[in-house]
Amino acid sequence: MIFRRLAIAFVVVALSSAVAHAQPGNTASQLSQAADALRKGDHVKAGALSAPIAQSVDTIGKQDRAEAWRIYALSLYFAKRLQDSERAFVEFLKLKPNAHLEPSLVAPEAIIFFESVRSRNAATLHQYRPKSKTKRRWILNWLPPAGQVQNGQRTKAVVIGITGVMLMAANLTTFFMLRDWCDESTGVCTNSAGESVRSKAKTFRAINLSTAAAFGALYAYAVIDGLVYFRRKRTKKSVSVGVVPGPDGAYVSILGRF
Repeated sequence: MIFRRLAIAFVVVALSSAVAHAQPGNTASQLSQAADALRKGDHVKAGALSAPIAQSVDTIGKQDRAEAWRIYALSLYFAKRLQDSERAFVEFLKLKPNAHLEPSLVAPEAIIFFESVRSRNAATLHQYRPKSKTKRRWILNWLPPAGQVQNGQRTKAVVIGITGVMLMAANLTTFFMLRDWCDESTGVCTNSAGESVRSKAKTFRAINLSTAAAFGALYAYAVIDGLVYFRRKRTKKSVSVGVVPGPDGAYVSILGRF
């Protein structure tokens, strides 16, 4: 047992030394070898290849370092070094805060551990999340459909905008027709030829009032809708299904974000 541990330690040191002195141009190849070793269950080799890349802050790009931290963290997890694995996963999430492990490639128990790491370190990881480049303004919710547009509800914004324009057009058209036809002092409604248009005026007045009421209701709905969604954190729904081989058979994993 002691001899086996010493042999493993020797392999780790030898591989780490080789990778540490490797040229940056070999990074992609080393990551590919590390990922392949991880898939084959050679966690010692995967960790030895990925660790130096993950820790090369000055010479390795962000994407490669993130991938290296992911492989290294998984190799530590399967080696039962859970505290070290958690630290490595935190470093991975600092580089890719919204990352998730692929269920078709990673065993369910490792995914559960990874998500628990994310939850336990949420406060630390919050500062690494990318900030929105678009500044959202509360006042725009009072100017529909601008509120829907900034909330990302573009289809709803189009529907509200078109409906509002149609109601406003109908209201203004009937208003000007009634103003031309009807004398407010006498209440008599006639056309330009002097003919009575009382029946038409009654219909137009009903349309004018109903479109005004409908426009007011639409405006109130749009404002309330904009304010409700303004602060609501909207998340993308996704479900991933995968089959992962395990020592006692196969796992069917379902990972969802709601």
